[in-house]
Amino acid sequence: MSPSPGTLQQGSTGRSYHPPPSRGRGTQEIPPGSSASPHRSPPLAPLHRAGQHQQQQLSSKNSLLANSLLEILRGYILDGEKCALYKAEVASLARRGCSVLTVDFEHLLTNIDLALAIGNDNDSSYQWLRSVVRAFFNEQCNEMKNEQRKKFVEGASVSFSNKPIEVFPLTEVKAKKEDLVRIIKIIRGQETCRAASTFGTELYLAILLFVLGKHRVGQSWDGDFAEQDVYFFRYLGRPLECRILKSTTPSPVALSKRDIFNLEQCTPLERKNDFGTVDVLMTPNYEDADGKLPVFLDELHEDLKDALPSTVVQQWFIGNLEFNLALMSSAARKILTVAISNLIRSLKLSSNEDYRRILTEPPYPRDWRVRFQDDEGVMGGIYWYENEERDKDKNLYKNTMESVIEYAKNTHDHCHKYLEGEKRLDDFDESELLIAVKLPGVLGKLVKDLMKLNLMEDLLAEVRAIYCSSRSAQKEPATAMLYVHDEVHGTQNETTEQSGER
Repeated sequence: MSPSPGTLQQGSTGRSYHPPPSRGRGTQEIPPGSSASPHRSPPLAPLHRAGQHQQQQLSSKNSLLANSLLEILRGYILDGEKCALYKAEVASLARRGCSVLTVDFEHLLTNIDLALAIGNDNDSSYQWLRSVVRAFFNEQCNEMKNEQRKKFVEGASVSFSNKPIEVFPLTEVKAKKEDLVRIIKIIRGQETCRAASTFGTELYLAILLFVLGKHRVGQSWDGDFAEQDVYFFRYLGRPLECRILKSTTPSPVALSKRDIFNLEQCTPLERKNDFGTVDVLMTPNYEDADGKLPVFLDELHEDLKDALPSTVVQQWFIGNLEFNLALMSSAARKILTVAISNLIRSLKLSSNEDYRRILTEPPYPRDWRVRFQDDEGVMGGIYWYENEERDKDKNLYKNTMESVIEYAKNTHDHCHKYLEGEKRLDDFDESELLIAVKLPGVLGKLVKDLMKLNLMEDLLAEVRAIYCSSRSAQKEPATAMLYVHDEVHGTQNETTEQSGER
């Protein structure tokens, strides 16, 4: 049966698939745990009945998957077209004397097992698909002369456009929870901080961006998708991408709640339910044994869990998910803190009461300064560095949001340069993570308050661009020249940031 055009049919999901062994370049699949080099064939084990049975199972599965590709080639029709796409493509190849059929990888998502097999197969010859490709070519060239037809069919091969270098389901992530979080000892081991790793942030960001992209075109699942529907795709030179392989066709109940004059547009309640499901599926992967989340991810969890239908459609909420602090690197959050501190200087000159309220309100129910005034460690050293005398009447810090952000900025500025001996911080990210531990929630609250006043969109986009351009797939940004635009003076402050290995 041919797949319906433009629809995603759920295949067998929830399990990993290892690419079939290549027979074209003298290599074999290396079993998990094998000590054999991945660049050459492992020694062949003696053939016995159990081995024969496993080979038969593998061959049978490969045959089923290859036949699935044949069905797609025979029946895939683009929306609005009448002729099967790849039948027309082979006819065109025959006229040009070319025998390499290029298949769009996106068209394979009608069968996720096939997509997993091909997406994770690094052998570009695809020998295990050669027989079905030849069969398909043979079906389409009845008008060719025998000798010409034989040559055309024997030379048939397949390649894939838009092919990722890796495909994996969300169900596999549970087994790799330790890869999503990094544990950092700060202040010579006196404090322990859990933060999302680069892989952990790109995984969460990928699913949020995919859901937001669907909402922008009016589509939603109304929260009705599960972890076996979620897959991640890694492409060369591109950020990790996500797909939820379940139809967004609304249920009768959801459809009955939509605007009768705009049935194609999902409702705020449907969007809220989608974010709730994302939270339920993703959050447990980042929790420790006590159920605690890494810094900033606890705030993202609360934002998704407690979101109201009236909130999820507001631009500040959407922007907060696209440029969420939990999904930035320490380097990006540090730059953002400095940039907001510069922005505050210009806001202080404004007569807008909303600005003044945000800047002058206390960050916590209790005075935040009390914890640091008598501290003999790093936090106390930084606190009194800006105050030449330990005179509380002359204290430059106030119990305001403005002052606590200034203190955070000073921590980034002074903790390495001016604190020596046992107080000194070693790791590049240590000052930012120290602030996240000692002053939780402050930066996130201020960012959201400023976004509600339409003050953060350009600034956050700049910080996110800096982060994305400097990160790699394996680790945090190593060395990057980062520029922060000073809104007050119209100049650029150049900052060199270096990140040590973790």
